[in-house]
Amino acid sequence: MKKSRRKKNCDTRNRIILLSSVIVILLLSLLTFNWNKVNASTETTGSESGMLCNNCKGYDKDTKFNLNISFIKDAVIDYFTNERLPQTINGKTKITLGKMYEEKLVHTIVDSNGIACSETESYVEVTKYKDEYVFKINLSCSDVADYVLVHKGCADYCGSSSCYNKPEEDKIYEYEYKKTISCVMSDWSQWTDWSTIRETIEDENYKREETKVEQVTEVVTEEVEPDVQIVYNCDKYEGYELLGTVCVRVNSEILEEDADLNPPTYNCDKYEGYEVVGDKCVKSIPTEDVKPADENEPTYNCDKYDGYELIEDNKCVKTIPSSDEQPADKDEPTYNCDKYDGYELTEDNKCVKTIPSSDEQPADKNPTTYNCKKYDGYDLTPDNKCVKNKPTETVEDAIPVYKTRIENQQCGTENYQCGTENYQCGTENYQCGTEEFDCGSWVETTKIITVCDDDFNCWDEEESSSIWVPQTCERPKYCERPKYCERPKYCERPKYCEVEVPYLDHYECSSPDLVLNETTKKCTKTDTIVDEQPAEEDEPTYNCDKYPGYTLTDDHKCVMDTTVEDEQPAEENEPTYNCDKYPGYTLTDDHKCVMDTTVEDEQPAEENEPTYNCDKYEGYELTEDNKCVMHSTIEDEQPAEENEPTYNCDKHKGYQLIGNKCVKAKCDICTKEAEKEEENVCPEGYEEKDNMCVREVETTKDVTYYRYSTRTCDGGSTETKWSLDNNDSWLISLGFKKTGRTRVAVLNK
Repeated sequence: MKKSRRKKNCDTRNRIILLSSVIVILLLSLLTFNWNKVNASTETTGSESGMLCNNCKGYDKDTKFNLNISFIKDAVIDYFTNERLPQTINGKTKITLGKMYEEKLVHTIVDSNGIACSETESYVEVTKYKDEYVFKINLSCSDVADYVLVHKGCADYCGSSSCYNKPEEDKIYEYEYKKTISCVMSDWSQWTDWSTIRETIEDENYKREETKVEQVTEVVTEEVEPDVQIVYNCDKYEGYELLGTVCVRVNSEILEEDADLNPPTYNCDKYEGYEVVGDKCVKSIPTEDVKPADENEPTYNCDKYDGYELIEDNKCVKTIPSSDEQPADKDEPTYNCDKYDGYELTEDNKCVKTIPSSDEQPADKNPTTYNCKKYDGYDLTPDNKCVKNKPTETVEDAIPVYKTRIENQQCGTENYQCGTENYQCGTENYQCGTEEFDCGSWVETTKIITVCDDDFNCWDEEESSSIWVPQTCERPKYCERPKYCERPKYCERPKYCEVEVPYLDHYECSSPDLVLNETTKKCTKTDTIVDEQPAEEDEPTYNCDKYPGYTLTDDHKCVMDTTVEDEQPAEENEPTYNCDKYPGYTLTDDHKCVMDTTVEDEQPAEENEPTYNCDKYEGYELTEDNKCVMHSTIEDEQPAEENEPTYNCDKHKGYQLIGNKCVKAKCDICTKEAEKEEENVCPEGYEEKDNMCVREVETTKDVTYYRYSTRTCDGGSTETKWSLDNNDSWLISLGFKKTGRTRVAVLNK
């Protein structure tokens, strides 16, 4: 029962709408009648009469605007069938006034000044909401630029009555836009203090900006991870010293042998990303060659029109067969002279045979005539002149109108950290060979000597002494070489700034008399001039007017062939039928008129997404962003650096490698295992702090500063517009700004 009440309510609304529509149509008919009377006094010849109305008096601009809106509304409501309406919520469909002209929906729309309204800025836009369609009818004319909203509800498109009594969340809102007109701009204010914070400029007419770049020096703390090295010590063994990785008792005899040199090894430390291959550093670098793809010819489809086929001129056509039948008419009876050899049927249905004879008279010469054969396209006038109307065309280039927008453009360069580089940061010792040194020792010796006293009493005594036993040993020799450290490397890259860039907005003609061609960007005006040439005299002609019944021959004589007629009665033929009164119908064997007809419905085809190809670039592949790319790799080779030579003691069992010597203590119990511990090592110039290597360095960087000046527009008046569009580009282009206020839209049902 509740559903029935809603249906009854919807029917009642529909009756009210229908009654209101009838009243509106009657009023519009009266207004149209009066308007036609006014136009009748100003009508001009030619197809441009609507555009050349120079005296369109009788209506003010608001009345003319409302009339034009009504004409367009009546035309497009029927044009927007279900297929032409947007199919998704918040979807939009638009038709411009120029397109309406092409579709023959309306005639030329002119304003109260007699000037045609804009064909591109005037349009009808349909937006689909949950339970309704909103038609925005926008007119942009020389006297008024505004729009109205028309709401179409359940009776037209929705298919249910749910579009009335809409819930609060389905309400449609309008957004307020304002602009100040006829005001006086104040002087610019004093500049603000410089700041590193950049503010937003919504309108450069009211706020301007200055910038400057300064270099700022600051001290920053750099931190790097320390290198962790393993060190050995013999601190817990008294009387021992470190030998390699073991602790050896002091004064133990040391055995030493030459170590064997390992095969050389190489590194690519100075070439980032390179790998060692033998004694070379090699890196595979992928390369990419990009060329623009060619766009294929556009294709079209009729997917949204079931049963339609695409024809050569990219239209969707469907042929609907039909048939019509009418009774054929019986022809008048006909006759024949078949049984009379040589006889012919006359108009009064008699069979007549004529016997020829001849009479000859001199022909009379006709008056002289003239022609314009040698002047292509010229016409002969009654006074024997050749005349042709020549159209002349004035053509000039259209005037481009530019606007500006803010773009990012390259405005210099800036530095950025792009890796690291080595630099000489001091010196370091390294083992560079061997050197000899005196490693002799004092040896304790005893000898027996004879000692005597004053009385020559003698005895043997043992005498101790030390003697130096010289010996030469070899030890590692250390030299000094440059030490290299790593520091940040800086590169240069493009720097971008915001600049005001002009762009082409549209074209205009220098005079209203000129017509703009949007394709060629030319303005033209066509006039007509008359060209006159002398006519030529035709060859003389002759006549036989004074000899009735005589015929003019090629040699200018009048001849009459006389006959003797023999007459016989004609025979009536079988009756025949015709479909003369039914044009396009075909007569059937059973004397009926039949026409097989087809109704052809045509719809505009949809253009498929453009496709691209790389046919002219052999080996290239088409990417998703429609570019032709060929991938390849090149190998870059650099000489590898040889590592420090290394040695081994593989053939000396029990020996330890120290430098390039193999050594061991000559005893069994004189060695102990050394203690092993980790030690942090910082690069030169760094200090260890909290397990990190730190240092303070000065750096410089570019800092951009901004300052602003403002002014106001004092006095004048404010114009307010409301729009369903939360970002109405058309109003914004006219200088309106959104205020942030909204209201529930009151739409015409």
